[in-house]
Amino acid sequence: MLARMDVRHVGMGDPSVPVAASAGPLDHPPYQSRVCTLAREELSIDRMEAAQVGLFASRSTPPMEPSLESRVQRFESLLNALGRPLDAGMRVLDFGCGEGDLVEAFSAAGYDAWGCDLETPGKLNERIKRIEVPYRVPFPDSHFDFVCSTEVLEHVEDHDQAFCEISRVLRPGGISLHVFPPPFTPLEQHSFVPLAGVIRTPAWLGLWARLGIRNSFQRGLSPAEVARRNREYLTLRTKYLRRGELLAIARRHFVVTDLVERQYLETARPDRRWLVWLNSHSGIPSRLYSGLRSRVLVAYTPEP
Repeated sequence: MLARMDVRHVGMGDPSVPVAASAGPLDHPPYQSRVCTLAREELSIDRMEAAQVGLFASRSTPPMEPSLESRVQRFESLLNALGRPLDAGMRVLDFGCGEGDLVEAFSAAGYDAWGCDLETPGKLNERIKRIEVPYRVPFPDSHFDFVCSTEVLEHVEDHDQAFCEISRVLRPGGISLHVFPPPFTPLEQHSFVPLAGVIRTPAWLGLWARLGIRNSFQRGLSPAEVARRNREYLTLRTKYLRRGELLAIARRHFVVTDLVERQYLETARPDRRWLVWLNSHSGIPSRLYSGLRSRVLVAYTPEP
């Protein structure tokens, strides 16, 4: 059995796979999806054990909406709205890149794109690096203009160390952007169990297993086995932080931090003027989006 580690960050995996025992806006004075999808491939026990001694577990890229190209454009639009535009040729890191599909999309859009993860099945090359153990993002200090992650932060066990490394490799004046589900998302995206980000009791998980809720790897399993595997996966491989907790940790490493769901929504659908109007007058759409669908964190330290 592997000794318990202080840091564990695992990506989108399959809760049906048995898991061994756990190893263990902006420019103002300083203040501190992959949605409802599953990874295509089942993680082996060896890869589960690898996840226990590092920060990431491998993730294959699931079908996504919007498309990868659209996701890049969405990031660009949001950063433009925040007054932090990406220029052609800027160096970009996809933090928790899985197989590297978003890295390829950024490269196709004209950026100097890189990725890192604990495991990078089939695509490990000079552009996609493996996270080092003990935990270190394998790039020099102040190396990137932009660091992003999608559906990664809910798998981080030690957010303090993750943000520390992101801050280290991000140049002063660069910016990081992270999109991830909140604890109260109605449908937990790995188990498909409603509210499993916050309710993980055997009775709750067993209820939905008996009602037939399964992911694609759990077909044919008994309700008791599905509930057991979901509980094991959710306990060992996810960590949904509350809003205040996450911001408090990020502020230890960045001068400016903010949640920007309002701008994210408005730049995603500028054609929906009613949405922009309602958001600007009440904030209701962005609050609902932040609480139930996705959170969008921006963090950076301005140039001296």
